[in-house]
Amino acid sequence: MFQLPYPAGSLSATATDMARFMIAHLQNGELDGRRILQEETALQMHSQLYTPDPRLESMAHGFWENTENGQRLVFHGGDIAQFHSGLWLIPGQSVGLFISTNSRGGYDAAEPMKNAFLNHYYPVAEPPDPQSAAGFAERIAPYLGGYTAADSNFTTYEKIYGVFSPINASLDSDGKLVISGVRYAEVEPGLLQETGEPDNQWVYRTGPDGRLFLMGSEPLHMFRTPWYGSANLHLTLFLSGTLLFLGALIAWPIGFLRWRKKSPASQPTPLPARLARWAAALFGLLWLVDLLGIMSIFVDILPETGGPRIIYEAVPLMNILLSLSYVLGGLALAILAFALLAWVRRYWSLGGRIFYTLLALLALLLTWALVYWNLLP
Repeated sequence: MFQLPYPAGSLSATATDMARFMIAHLQNGELDGRRILQEETALQMHSQLYTPDPRLESMAHGFWENTENGQRLVFHGGDIAQFHSGLWLIPGQSVGLFISTNSRGGYDAAEPMKNAFLNHYYPVAEPPDPQSAAGFAERIAPYLGGYTAADSNFTTYEKIYGVFSPINASLDSDGKLVISGVRYAEVEPGLLQETGEPDNQWVYRTGPDGRLFLMGSEPLHMFRTPWYGSANLHLTLFLSGTLLFLGALIAWPIGFLRWRKKSPASQPTPLPARLARWAAALFGLLWLVDLLGIMSIFVDILPETGGPRIIYEAVPLMNILLSLSYVLGGLALAILAFALLAWVRRYWSLGGRIFYTLLALLALLLTWALVYWNLLP
């Protein structure tokens, strides 16, 4: 039996209970003639608590807020793998809407149903296609590239998801900013508006620490991913490191056999030189084991949830891989020491020393990647 993640999925209620919950809020804390909340408390819950920009609506107290079809909404969603819900209140109209589905495909149902409801009962004219002001391409240029969601995991090994699931911001041929397939135009300096959805707005700005941010109204905040965290860099590092160590594992035995065949009476290779190659070979093998183990864990999907098993329950293999990361870190330091020794004592040919030095550098970089993923604390 898998464990639901907390707090999502830890509280369930019937549609009738949710209707009474909405009525209590729409009546500012009163239900069935009884006061559940003080009126000022209910009104405060519906008021704005936080916004990244005065031009944006964002967070109320426990609710999100937004204006759609000319109506101010306070709302909240609720999702686990097989259940998806949305609750919207329109305090100015004493109207509430609750939609819940019991299938994974229901994730995309609630929002269109809410939009259809608003368009039917509170219709508005079709908004014109917003056009960006002159100079937008130059202003937005520093903000183009990969982003990381601010609510990602940064302290445990789930950080891997953020590294390999980047959010990209680019400029299309019409001068619109494209974020995950959604197009935005700059309608005011620093203020972005989705094409066809004037209620969906974002701002872009530089934080006090110099980081570049894209911030939405729901709220969804993202910061520009540093170059050392880009998915392309990590993929390049893994592929090059894996191929180079595989090449060493194949080339060294072949070279040794050829050397023995041509010069059977030659002096044996010094012990440190042999240990150096054994250390690099062991690192390459363990790196492959570690990489394949990590991949196997994060592609192990629970059919009940559609998400990786490790999110919902402990996976013993992860503890083994975490321990293996310490071994890889120790071997990387040993390889670096052997590389320095090889240059001092002139082991192998010049090409052999250069190749081994490359292996040492890659071993250090791959170990750094394990640290960056929080797989090597």
